Amino acid sequence: MTTRFLLAVGLLAVSAGAHSTTYVLPLKVSLTENGDVRVCIKSRFARKPLGANLRSISFYEPAASLKEPIWSLYARSADLKPVNCFKYGEIVGGLTQVVAPLELQLNKRYEIMVMRPGEAGAAYFKLVKFHDRKKLEILTSD
Repeated sequence: MTTRFLLAVGLLAVSAGAHSTTYVLPLKVSLTENGDVRVCIKSRFARKPLGANLRSISFYEPAASLKEPIWSLYARSADLKPVNCFKYGEIVGGLTQVVAPLELQLNKRYEIMVMRPGEAGAAYFKLVKFHDRKKLEILTSD
């Protein structure tokens, strides 16, 4: 019985190791002095200070009936360049723009999805008016 138990535990460990794991890719969203949305990536696997080789960047408006991106970049080749930060609408890291950026509106909830091999990150935000300036509010996923 002990041998069967150890064999079963060993098989479970091997099968668990065979599945790929996706880690959370932390994103920091902020506004630049010009009012542009800026996203910085904190990959656990990236070589600092070079940044992370991204596979895709997508912005969504979750309230829309169809979940179509309002801006999207995707890796179409292996010629990727490391990215630490990017601004909304800026083509970076050797990625190809698939969907041109729409203008971000005030008081609408937006979702950012960023992916790289083995890591994926999401962030939610809303732009609001505050004393004649735009202000960014970080939101939860709900």
